[in-house]
Amino acid sequence: MAWTLVVGAVAAAGVLWSLYFRFKDRLRPEPLKAVIGAVALGGVAAGLAVAVFRLLAALGLPEEPPESALPLLAYCIAVIGVVEEGLKFAVVRLVVVRWREFDEVIDGLFYAAMAAIGFASVENLVRAGDAFWPEQLAR
Repeated sequence: MAWTLVVGAVAAAGVLWSLYFRFKDRLRPEPLKAVIGAVALGGVAAGLAVAVFRLLAALGLPEEPPESALPLLAYCIAVIGVVEEGLKFAVVRLVVVRWREFDEVIDGLFYAAMAAIGFASVENLVRAGDAFWPEQLAR
């Protein structure tokens, strides 16, 4: 029961954010299949991020961020930020910009937001079970 609530909440959040951004594009809204495709690619980027973090751990980088403030900040910026944001950018830049539906400059922002929603949804599904309820609610 609890697992279905988590999946439902994550799915609802993703759908609501996607609809919000989709309805903001009133002149030429993106087709639903392209929106779903970009969200799915964001989910793929999350899976790739896990693989990259495992590879970095095998190369000797710590699997968990350090506890103290300055090393934690450096780890978040130099490792987590580069890997996660880089992969979200990569799926949009290498795949989505080639789609026929990518026909306006603003589509770059829209599809990047959709990929980010897909990434965050997968991340929330993975992390939600480990988190205390206030963190789950915040996510």
